[in-house]
Amino acid sequence: MLIEAGRIVALAEDCMWLDMEARPVRCATCRGRCGFAFIARRCPAERRLCVPLPPGGASSLAIGQRVEVGLLTAPLLGAALLTYFLPLLGFFVGLLLSSHWFPDGGEGLALSVGLIGLVAGVLLARSACRRRLAEPPQLLRILPDNAEATTTATVGSVSAPLASDS
Repeated sequence: MLIEAGRIVALAEDCMWLDMEARPVRCATCRGRCGFAFIARRCPAERRLCVPLPPGGASSLAIGQRVEVGLLTAPLLGAALLTYFLPLLGFFVGLLLSSHWFPDGGEGLALSVGLIGLVAGVLLARSACRRRLAEPPQLLRILPDNAEATTTATVGSVSAPLASDS
């Protein structure tokens, strides 16, 4: 489970809007030299998130409070796999089908049918990822204002805190 801290900026009937706290762009493994860190440094993303309210939990929440939310990693990993695998598979299936259906079609036709397969794979991956990522993040706990948030990543049954810049 991925765990991050945020501050409540708005409360709605069914969800709370969080401003996610910026965290260091380093993990313990690559020390900020990976592609993710490179993109995160140059393209700061919108860090707003809508988290469903727990049953009966709206009364204990207030704007400005810090909370920790968690997101399951299995759907994220599955969506990443589908995002890369399905378009590639569509491209190769298109190439194979064009060579089977049009043996004298030439490279241009094979490439065109391969690109059609690639686009079909992208569209299929897009819809599959939306279904996989339909589960919203969960509120884990309310943090005291002076407490440090523990940013952790859990893989399997092992949980480890992520390294910080300090």
